[in-house]
Amino acid sequence: MIPREVLDYVEKHTRSPAVREHLLAVLRRIASGECVTWADIRGTSLKQHFQALRRSGLLVAVIRSGRRACLELATQHS
Repeated sequence: MIPREVLDYVEKHTRSPAVREHLLAVLRRIASGECVTWADIRGTSLKQHFQALRRSGLLVAVIRSGRRACLELATQHS
């Protein structure tokens, strides 16, 4: 489940419905425990949103299975 703080960010900061849907789709993958890496995030706009989520502390990169840095929601990591 995607935390309310993250959903609020998405609602407030995305203007394009297509970007919003793509962002939510990737966030659902992360919330389900799938290992999503920075390389999996395509598109400049999406990367900017994910970097903003990371800077705000809502998203973290966690080293899993060797050297692979997977993105996780901060609530998953704590």
